[in-house]
Amino acid sequence: MPQISVILPVYNIKREYLTKAVESVLAQSFADFELLIVDDGSKKETADVCDELAAKDKRVTVFHNFNQGPGKSRNFGLTQAQGEFVIFMDHDDWVEKDWLKKLHQSIVKNKSDAAFCYADEYVEEEGAFHDLPAPHFDAEVFDMDDAMRNKMANVFFAPWAKLVRLEIIKKHHLMFAENENKFDDVLFHIFLNEYATRISFVDEILYHHRLFANSITGSSNKNTDMYFDVFKTIESAAEKCAADGLSPKRILDRNMNFFCSANDIIISRKEFTKKMRYYIKKFGLKDVLRKQRNRKIRHWLFTFDLKKGVVRILGIYLLNKPKK
Repeated sequence: MPQISVILPVYNIKREYLTKAVESVLAQSFADFELLIVDDGSKKETADVCDELAAKDKRVTVFHNFNQGPGKSRNFGLTQAQGEFVIFMDHDDWVEKDWLKKLHQSIVKNKSDAAFCYADEYVEEEGAFHDLPAPHFDAEVFDMDDAMRNKMANVFFAPWAKLVRLEIIKKHHLMFAENENKFDDVLFHIFLNEYATRISFVDEILYHHRLFANSITGSSNKNTDMYFDVFKTIESAAEKCAADGLSPKRILDRNMNFFCSANDIIISRKEFTKKMRYYIKKFGLKDVLRKQRNRKIRHWLFTFDLKKGVVRILGIYLLNKPKK
């Protein structure tokens, strides 16, 4: 069995990008891995590229599935993984040759449940690299207590920035959000933050994330439903944690930054208000929101975008005020 399973969902991507992604994995200095390419119902051209790349190396396996979205594709990859550890990759990114080696050394040496590394972002339209913001810690390894979980809840490490023990994923049934949730990877991050007992860090940029203007994250201001995908994500996390005996209110409180950071342009204030009241009632958010009054929410209310002539919603506390 391989030490590491690399899971790579693929959907209708240019040959040059996919080839660069796969070849950067095959060139790793750490050789004991399998690469699972999950073709998410791509057109024939992309599907053929997957097969061509797999034919070059016996460590590569391709699965051709119906289109289900990135969350389901990643979850499917987890069901097929044979490695002791798993990590994910996007189909248009590429990695440094020691990506797997250094993460594997960290997770084994420190006996951690997950090892994290850093990444930068290549903006295709600019042809330029930018550092992805993430905290640098004063130690390599941490045992997870509430203080550390709170710190990790306020920063997002993408699936490709962490090598995770498959054992903890299976033991706690950790998964990505499905049903077209644009924040499928945020749910996995929240779960791992709650269930990992020890984490470690490799303080190097080992991953290069390619960003396009029309990507999911790059075009979020044009998709008003994305704001509510944040709520669906927190809801799923709270429900699972409650079922496992963890406090759902603690989960909500710890992850309030996801509510506040989903900056989105809402064209219909009436529709937004209706949905928001539904979620406030469903999640039992009133106590959490009152607690946050003097810490995070007050300055995340409303700002007016004169250029677009719409209201930009940056927070939710105002909607919780009593009706007059």
